[in-house]
Amino acid sequence: MEKLVLKNCIAPDARTSSRMLALHPFVRQSGDGIRTPWHLGRRKLLDYLAVFINSGHGIFSIEDKEYDIGPGDLFWVPPDTFHEMRGVGARMHCLYIHFDLIYDSARSHWDAYIPGDSDLSEYRRLMHPPLNEPVINSWRGRLPLVRRKPEILDIFRTVAREHKRSPYHELKLSGMILELINEIDNALEAVSGPLSHHMEKMKRAAEYILLNYQDPNQEIRKMARNFGLSETHFRKLFKENFGVSPGRMLSDSRIRCARELLAYTDMSVSEIASASGYKNIYDFSRSFRKNSGCSPTQFRK
Repeated sequence: MEKLVLKNCIAPDARTSSRMLALHPFVRQSGDGIRTPWHLGRRKLLDYLAVFINSGHGIFSIEDKEYDIGPGDLFWVPPDTFHEMRGVGARMHCLYIHFDLIYDSARSHWDAYIPGDSDLSEYRRLMHPPLNEPVINSWRGRLPLVRRKPEILDIFRTVAREHKRSPYHELKLSGMILELINEIDNALEAVSGPLSHHMEKMKRAAEYILLNYQDPNQEIRKMARNFGLSETHFRKLFKENFGVSPGRMLSDSRIRCARELLAYTDMSVSEIASASGYKNIYDFSRSFRKNSGCSPTQFRK
């Protein structure tokens, strides 16, 4: 019997890892509709509210800051935060989601319409708890999205449709809120400075590796040049973001593919070497033994 070889898979970056541990969303209410002139008076909420404007115009405020709202705007309201909303055009297409980011079976199962000037003191036990997430905690009011708007709109539409179809699809809806958080984060990173600009480049580089590892002509030097960085700087930024070097991610992706082909197909070792992105069987065998502790032939037995 062959010894099982376990390898660490590619780990998420620190921020993503923290969110995976901390965030467990729960969708409470959602909607997708056309509104004639409307007004929600100054109020606070017990949960989060996100509103996406697909068409029309309005005047929204949060605390003491007022915004002219129009198509493509995303308005984010944290719990326990004063806000007011007014649609001023003849027609306004709004999509909205009320949700918790931390699900609690003893707290999350309530549903109510909260009008303006409501006194929530009686219901403080239902207030969403503080979130240990500095980036999300900084979101409030109109978020300065410059990209990813079609993707964000699509998530709002899907959440509203799926929630209306069956409010009991909690896990599916929870995953959609996590996807929304990710899209908003990516959209905001594009406008938050040089460091975030490099983070976006690294995400694109990792995506390129994972989609094109079967190309035997991939070289880290060429990849760095394509992203406008020196090879040394590129390697440094990549490892800071993902915990592994770009060469390691490329090698691990190729070896993972080779193992699957060895285990589940009758392809020859030479064919597998080519299909996994290696220029020749010798490079493949050397890399496989270094990574797996045995030869491809021994792994297959």
